[in-house]
Amino acid sequence: MTVLLTAVAGGGSVVSAVPAVASAPVAEHLLDPGLVGDSPETEALAAADRLGRPVEVAGSKTQSSRVLATPQGSLLLESYPVPRWIDKHDGSGWRQVDTTLESTQSGVVAPIATFADSRFSPGLPPVRLTPDL
Repeated sequence: MTVLLTAVAGGGSVVSAVPAVASAPVAEHLLDPGLVGDSPETEALAAADRLGRPVEVAGSKTQSSRVLATPQGSLLLESYPVPRWIDKHDGSGWRQVDTTLESTQSGVVAPIATFADSRFSPGLPPVRLTPDL
C-alpha cells in the first residue's frame, strides 16, 4: 500500500495523507460499481477518471476537510487547521468562508459567508450579532 502526501502552499493549509490505491487491478475494482456498489467514493472515482481531474466525494466535506477522488484512482484527504467552508443550512450548500463585506438592498452591511450572523447598520443599533444556536 502506498501513501499519498501533498502540501498546499498558502494560509498554513496542509493536505493530510490517506492510503492510496497502489495498483491498476485495485483501481479497476473501485471503478466498477457492480462490484462495490454505488458509494459516493465509487461515483467520485469514476467521475475523476472520466474527467481527468480531482472530484470531491459527495458528503465528505466538513468545515475544515474534504475528500477528493483523483484520476489515478486514489482518495485524497485535504485537511486544514482552521475552518475553510461554512454550511448555512439554508439549502445553498457549502461555501468558502468569505469575510468580505457587502451591502444589502436594505442598506445593511454584512460579511458574505461567516459563522456568526453579523450585520452592520447605517442607523441604530449599529451592530447586531446573532449566535448560531
